[in-house]
Amino acid sequence: MAANKNFNIGIVFCLFVLFTSVNLFAEVLSPIIQDNAELLSDEEEAQLYKVMEPIVEYGGVAFITNKESHSNLSADLAKSYCEKLFKGESGIVFLLDMHNRRIEFYSTGKIYEVMGVAWSDIVADNVYEYATNRKYFICAQKAFTQIHTILEGGTVAAPMREVSFTLLGTALSFMFLFLMLCILRERKIFGEKVPLLKGDDDVPSKNLKVVV
Repeated sequence: MAANKNFNIGIVFCLFVLFTSVNLFAEVLSPIIQDNAELLSDEEEAQLYKVMEPIVEYGGVAFITNKESHSNLSADLAKSYCEKLFKGESGIVFLLDMHNRRIEFYSTGKIYEVMGVAWSDIVADNVYEYATNRKYFICAQKAFTQIHTILEGGTVAAPMREVSFTLLGTALSFMFLFLMLCILRERKIFGEKVPLLKGDDDVPSKNLKVVV
């Protein structure tokens, strides 16, 4: 009888440990929203939670806002949140730091292997304008939607980066033209023999001054 009682206690204990472990695991893989800066309404938080849910297949996911003053870089703050929440396991944190007026992504584990720095920068480029215009929910919604697309093996457009490259190319073109003008200005010609047209090598110039 005593043996059966001990056996039953053992079964109950094992079931307790099993269900406790499952619950803890589920909590770790549930989306985390810590809106410390109170940028979202309750309805927006509920909608954002649903947007973030598919990402838990790849690891932890958190959206955090901060308005408290601090001496850290926003990137360091995002890293500390990620390490605290996910303890080195696969996860990603999207931090909206209102103190420094910056958005930051920090990821670890399998999510980092896919996202890396390049994709995180692209997503940041694509959504930061919404934060600048105080459209915080749209900023977070689009960010996590794009993150999920990338984790699924898809790609996202980078219009802001393309615009930056276009502007850079235009600036370099103007710099090249300016350099050419400077070189030509250095080659001002006064009273020297200059061919006016092809075949007119013998026609002298009359105090010809060429200024480009």
